[in-house]
Amino acid sequence: AIVLIAAAKELLHEKDGYSALALSKSLTKSGYGGGRLDRVLTSEMRQGTVKAVGSKRSRAYVLSDEGFARGFVLAEKLAGEWH
Repeated sequence: AIVLIAAAKELLHEKDGYSALALSKSLTKSGYGGGRLDRVLTSEMRQGTVKAVGSKRSRAYVLSDEGFARGFVLAEKLAGEWH
C-alpha cells in the first residue's frame, strides 16, 4: 500500500492523497489486497508514515516524508525481486 501511495503521488501527481477506493482497487489488482484498508494500514498510521485524510467515502491516504522514503525503498526491493 505504501508503494502504491508513493507511486500515486509521484506518477499521478495526487498531492492531496490517494483515494481509499482507488487504493483498494489497486491493491486487489496487484494481488496484495484482501483486507480493510484501515486495518491493513493501522501499524503504518501508528508509526506516522501514513495519514488518513477525510472520512468514510471521501477518505484518502497521504504519506509523510518518512513514509514516502520508505515507499521508494520498498519499491526498489520489489523491483530487485523481479530481476
